[in-house]
Amino acid sequence: MAKSLQNVSTTINLTGYRLLFLLRLLMQGAISKERIIKECENNEYIREISYDTIRLDINTLKNAGFDITNSIIDGEYVYMLKSHPLEIKFTKEDIKVLNRIKKIAIELWKWEDIISLYETLEKILQFTDNEEYKDSVLNFGYFMKIDFQILKELHRHCLQNNEIAVKYNSPKNGNMRIKMRALWIEHDKNTNKMHLFGQFEHYNYISYLRIDKITKIEKIYLKPSIKPLKKEYKTYKVKNTANFTPLFNEEIIEETSDFITVKTTVVNDFSYVQRILSLGKNVVEVDKHTSAQIMENLLKTREVYK
Repeated sequence: MAKSLQNVSTTINLTGYRLLFLLRLLMQGAISKERIIKECENNEYIREISYDTIRLDINTLKNAGFDITNSIIDGEYVYMLKSHPLEIKFTKEDIKVLNRIKKIAIELWKWEDIISLYETLEKILQFTDNEEYKDSVLNFGYFMKIDFQILKELHRHCLQNNEIAVKYNSPKNGNMRIKMRALWIEHDKNTNKMHLFGQFEHYNYISYLRIDKITKIEKIYLKPSIKPLKKEYKTYKVKNTANFTPLFNEEIIEETSDFITVKTTVVNDFSYVQRILSLGKNVVEVDKHTSAQIMENLLKTREVYK
């Protein structure tokens, strides 16, 4: 008798787990029976599942209050979850806490973690019907101008230094097709803008594009034609302050209680000078060439305002 009860208990647990697994698949978007079976085959606790079992599980969820429809998309029958009875009751204080976390994340976190936070909050907020709360928490400011899928694809191309062609909505020239070698992505905390750095066709230097202006990755070149630039390194020294953060192309090579020495892979002279200027009075030492460029720029500026 005890063995029978144990078997019944196991059956109930596995059925419940299968229903939760099916619900998770449905919450990700429209899905066919064939896709459900493939997903189950990759799950060590389910593996084998029949079409009849899927139909019965769908009916179980429907009886529990889940609005699931059967539709045709691109000639394929799929299940779609329209609504569900699950709801989380958020208070105004809960929303304040989530917004504070979001604000800190945008100011301090890496861009990859900021995107992950957005996607996590988006999933959590599916369980509330309060649209005002959703709009408040999911308003990530500048990041809402970016296509996350394009951003993730650009990141993959940067990791492999691929040559790509992108469609770019230039503020001055409108839509353009730009060929480049993708190098890295940077989130400028001062301007709260994201840039794709790369080496551009026909130009012997590295520059960047605003990622919110990239509307499409049009081509990936299998045979690279842009010759990599020779890397140039420079070092500078700054005061050791709590708010100093090295950029993607920088490396701290020495640190004392008073100073930090930084080695930089120079993107181009203009960007490097701008970096030094942005650090202001915290900079205590730069190379002679950069110092001369800064002095030259200051003299030019003074002439303009005479």
